[in-house]
Amino acid sequence: MSALDSDTEQNVMKEIEKEIENNTLIVISNKISMMEKMDKVFLLVDGKVIDNGTHQELLRKSKLYNELNTYEKAGDLS
Repeated sequence: MSALDSDTEQNVMKEIEKEIENNTLIVISNKISMMEKMDKVFLLVDGKVIDNGTHQELLRKSKLYNELNTYEKAGDLS
């Protein structure tokens, strides 16, 4: 989904959510915005899990995740 604009990405995710119902969905993304709705997020660096939790938990406890989120949001403003 990296080539999609934010609106199209949100529409695609809504359609996926309708289809998966109670199944497990694994999403691999370098976009923090994709992680906001996920039940569990794993933060990987060089292929190693360095932290995990919900989006909100990671914003509170992970400096790196928070910085990535801030950087991505600033890019959305332009």
